[in-house]
Amino acid sequence: MVDIISDLVCMITRDMKMNNVNYVPGQQIKEFVIKRIKTGIDQKGKPKRDSKEYEPIGIISGTIAQASQKDVERWKKIDHPITHTVVIEGTTEAKAEDFLLLEDDRKLFIQGKDDPGELGFFNILYCEERLDR
Repeated sequence: MVDIISDLVCMITRDMKMNNVNYVPGQQIKEFVIKRIKTGIDQKGKPKRDSKEYEPIGIISGTIAQASQKDVERWKKIDHPITHTVVIEGTTEAKAEDFLLLEDDRKLFIQGKDDPGELGFFNILYCEERLDR
């Protein structure tokens, strides 16, 4: 058992050195399920949104961190409070008003999305942790 744990620690350390990433405990790469409010057309032909039903649209991998005070203030000014940021590699289908679900049943409501380099290499999702939905 000790050999297995030491092998895992060596593998993780080697991967972190190869990718030149310094993870803080709890910020490892995690998987998120993206859920979007179900939409459709009512009997009159008008679009409708059912705020109680969500449909999964994909899975993304990324790191989650508490939002910096600068980001919290910037998003608060436009009436979109955030608590966390999620950084993902590449692009994603996720957009504002979608939910990210973590394995431990935490729910993050996406307030906005940013592509800092505008090249599609990384995206930052600005999220608010929600307990009510």
